[in-house]
Amino acid sequence: MYKYYLILGLLMPLWFPPISATALTCRQTNHQNICILNIERSAKYYWEYRAQLSIDGIPQPITKYNCRDRTQILSDGNAIALKPENPGTIICKLFRQP
Repeated sequence: MYKYYLILGLLMPLWFPPISATALTCRQTNHQNICILNIERSAKYYWEYRAQLSIDGIPQPITKYNCRDRTQILSDGNAIALKPENPGTIICKLFRQP
């Protein structure tokens, strides 16, 4: 009985590739392929997201987005408005609150 579980456990990675190797979602915007590699929502401020994006296959640093005020929060604490060509607009469109 246990040998069947062992065989199944060894074959499972062949059927289901690891999730971390794939992007959550990708979009084609302004002639760029933008993929969300990792995203976390703030527990305290549900409208804030920390996301790591990849633009044309190049991973970007983790950035904080405030979808309530439509701003991108920089590492020094300053905020800049999200423009339509900013990749952060994808984050706010996908995870919009009802």
